[in-house]
Amino acid sequence: MLQPLSKSEVHQLMSLLDPEQREFIEKYSKQSKKSKWIEAIARRKGIVITEETAYEEIEPLIDDWVLVDVLDSGFGNRDYRCECGRALRYQYRVLHKREEKVYGYGVSCFEHHTNLAPNLIKDILKGFHSVDLERDEILIKYFQGDFWNLKPFLHIETIPYEILEQDRLDLPLTDNQRIKVLRLKKVYEQEQLLERVLSKMDSYQKEVFQALGSTDQHEIIQKLSNDKENTFTELPSGFIDKEVILFYSAGLPLLERHYERIREYRWEQYKVKRRSIIDDGNQSSWASSGGSTLKTGRMVVPSRPIAPPAKIDYQTIIDRHLETLKSVRSNEDKLSEGLMRDWKTIEEQIRGLKAGKEMDYSSFKLNLTNICYALHIALDEFL
Repeated sequence: MLQPLSKSEVHQLMSLLDPEQREFIEKYSKQSKKSKWIEAIARRKGIVITEETAYEEIEPLIDDWVLVDVLDSGFGNRDYRCECGRALRYQYRVLHKREEKVYGYGVSCFEHHTNLAPNLIKDILKGFHSVDLERDEILIKYFQGDFWNLKPFLHIETIPYEILEQDRLDLPLTDNQRIKVLRLKKVYEQEQLLERVLSKMDSYQKEVFQALGSTDQHEIIQKLSNDKENTFTELPSGFIDKEVILFYSAGLPLLERHYERIREYRWEQYKVKRRSIIDDGNQSSWASSGGSTLKTGRMVVPSRPIAPPAKIDYQTIIDRHLETLKSVRSNEDKLSEGLMRDWKTIEEQIRGLKAGKEMDYSSFKLNLTNICYALHIALDEFL
């Protein structure tokens, strides 16, 4: 942990700077202490502030004591006086807003003359100490030649003016300032990535995307920004999940929770199929044994004969889905590129059926269901 410099050490290191550099550090330290004062009082009053909250936003909310200036008579000098009469190097000029009067105090007299709570004074002095440590860090880094190249980050518009000015004056940034720049760089890159992803989305995809929470949006951005081409999992026959179908119809990559639902559905389908195979085997054994109990002693109940599925022809499709197909036709201009391909597939299936070819009815219903969800069209009773 950085130890505070003595007054003599601060004076020696400040003497290494040119006048413009010294003026910057003095003004920056003064403004930082004013901010620490305001922040401490604001927090005690329950005023919510963030790292980005400006001093000018908080100051009007404080109705009692406000630090307006810090005067420094220079190393070895005590040219100022506290209200108690003690000679001071540093005088803290404090405005009592209700009285509209400015008082000059030494740092040890705040508590006695302002009637501010001891814990609040402690927070203020702690803030002052952190400002002094920040100043010391800049001076030590300057003496040691510990500079940091800010040029690769100058395109980031959110870097605070104070950091840019500090770098312009060839004053090194503190560790916290460097961390802040890196954090701003990460935010900038995320915003740029979001812009690139959104620029490739159609209006329907944007509508679905912007209705999601930040966690889901982040996952989609990462998937879409992957250099590898995104592949879309074919939904298993009979699988119905409104959110999954919404993503699928919009042409957005499925989230991990969607894949988990699909895996669970496939597992359940596998178990059903496995039971069916076992039951069919038992049925065959029962029939071959003339209806007697199997040798294992297990009671076997014959399955009801399964009738073959009714043949789907052109007229059946028209009878079942004509109104739905008409609704899609009148709104097809709203379909995404992926859903338009599915719609063309449906049209080809119907034309083929009319020409006497067979149709995969399951895929027909799945595609039509996806399209209906995307267009907010009510499903007919056969979907």
